[in-house]
Amino acid sequence: MSVFRSKGIDVAIPIKPFLQRMLIAALVACSVLLLFMERTENGVSTILRMALTDALVPVVEIVSAPVQTVRGLVAATEDVFSVYSENRRLRDENARLMQWQQAAHALEVENSALRGLMRYHPQHATAYISARVVGQMNGPFANQVVISAGSEQGVKPYQAVINEFGLVGRVATVGKNSSRVLLLTDMNSRIPVMAQSSGLKSVLAGDQSELPHLRFAYGKQNPELGEAVITTGDGDVFPSGLMVGKVFAESDGHWRVRPLVDFSTLHFVRVVDFSERVESGNDSDH
Repeated sequence: MSVFRSKGIDVAIPIKPFLQRMLIAALVACSVLLLFMERTENGVSTILRMALTDALVPVVEIVSAPVQTVRGLVAATEDVFSVYSENRRLRDENARLMQWQQAAHALEVENSALRGLMRYHPQHATAYISARVVGQMNGPFANQVVISAGSEQGVKPYQAVINEFGLVGRVATVGKNSSRVLLLTDMNSRIPVMAQSSGLKSVLAGDQSELPHLRFAYGKQNPELGEAVITTGDGDVFPSGLMVGKVFAESDGHWRVRPLVDFSTLHFVRVVDFSERVESGNDSDH
């Protein structure tokens, strides 16, 4: 409120409320004028409207720029999280596919071994039992496997264990539903064998290595490299003629033999009963 002094008389004029009322009145008048100009669609109203629009465009752009920036950041953040989630989903899916692929490969290997074993029928066997290899015992003093067949399935100690390639070993101990098999490479394995071409008889002895050696060779000539080694039937354990391996090389004064069986990929075996064959062979000798 302003106070004016004139000729000794004080006059108080409420300036602020007056200006507010004048501003409101001016805005109302402008609004009415704009509405009227909008309805009339004359040239003046169009010029004024476009001038107003041109004046407001820079202001709108300046005001909307931060909003657009924020929207862009929000969209980029959403894209980042979307890509991260998609990558995580793809990694999980890839891991599951790898597991299925490994399982399928393992089944394929086992099925191939089982088909090969089923096609092989050992000659002169009175009976045989197919079993799965369920465990391995490899160490400095033992090369053995555990199979899923025991006394309830007809397995007996000292029976021959073979697969489609040749002799695996012999049954060492028997449980009700499992057995322990002594492999050719075990340090306690001793098998009478013969070099098929030269006729050189010997004992195949395991020493925990991949290549068991020939001991106590009986004959005037040495075996030949690559010569087949078979069982002789001596000792009343195995019949003669079972394939064992091939002469590999001479090492440490002993000839080595590479078994035909790959023990690292042994999945299925057959426990074979050659008892009648061995007994009949011994009877014929007498």
